[in-house]
Amino acid sequence: MPLATLQPQDFTAVTELLTSNSLLAMDLTPADMDTFIGCRSEGELVAVGALQSFGAHGLLRSIATNPRFRGRGCAAEIVRQLEANADQDHLDAVYLLTEIAEPFFEARGYTRVAREHAPESLRSTPQFAELCPDVAACMVKRLPGEQPSPSLEDTRD
Repeated sequence: MPLATLQPQDFTAVTELLTSNSLLAMDLTPADMDTFIGCRSEGELVAVGALQSFGAHGLLRSIATNPRFRGRGCAAEIVRQLEANADQDHLDAVYLLTEIAEPFFEARGYTRVAREHAPESLRSTPQFAELCPDVAACMVKRLPGEQPSPSLEDTRD
């Protein structure tokens, strides 16, 4: 299923999909839809995810799939595309909070970190500060980006 950037008119479908997956949507507005991408099947929005940028770091959030469409790779493809977008935007790392999807993200290279080790710009977001409980796992994936060229000292034997 192809991915597409979502539009303000997708707001109701996105919030319904999130709440049906026990994810919070109370901080979202139609203007936030430009941070979301989604998969559709026969016109129905069946999976979504968003990436919000905060300086050199991204917050991956609201990854949700309609239960009838799980196991088809939609969420994995959304995560891959959002990571590619983050890398293209020269972000250093992508963080997320999850209560139930830690194995899904571990399989995609995310590692658990102490919540207090997340950048302040992320810790001050509603997801970190208010919406996601303290028991939610904080995870991070460093992005490859452009690797610096080695210095002369780095190339000595």
